Amino acid sequence: MNAFLVRGVLPLIFAAAPLVLTLGLLGAIPADAREFFWLHMTRIDWIILAAGSDLLVWQTLALWIGLATASGSGNGTDLAWLRQLSAAVEWFPLMGLLGTVISILQTLANLAPGTPVDEVIKNYSPALTATGSGLVAALSNLFPLWMGNLGLLLIQPMANGPEANPGAEG
Repeated sequence: MNAFLVRGVLPLIFAAAPLVLTLGLLGAIPADAREFFWLHMTRIDWIILAAGSDLLVWQTLALWIGLATASGSGNGTDLAWLRQLSAAVEWFPLMGLLGTVISILQTLANLAPGTPVDEVIKNYSPALTATGSGLVAALSNLFPLWMGNLGLLLIQPMANGPEANPGAEG
């Protein structure tokens, strides 16, 4: 029963958690902000969100495999692939910033003297969606490594049994 829990149930729960946390993050965004975002998305948003979703899937798979095969060695090799993949998380805010700068430059390039303020604001909206895309992709891709480290703290002592963890006995 302990092996089923350590190699089956717990890895599945920890691997599902990043997806649940990401859905919670998206659900916490007010409905009118989500609608505005979807109406004003640009190509850079699609690129950021596609890359972020792809990375989230690969990290979730690496998390599940790493935890399911946790040997209890404590040397961190169980999550080696996850740690390598999580290094890409820092690129998403930079991609969002790039999209923001491009959108601002595009807005300024298209301004004519006497342009009404509401027209400037309308043209500025892609800059905000690019920033939001980068932040959502980065935040959702932080969850797998966090869950992996937390999962190892729980699973490795259970995988080793009481003989490897003398303080756990009665």
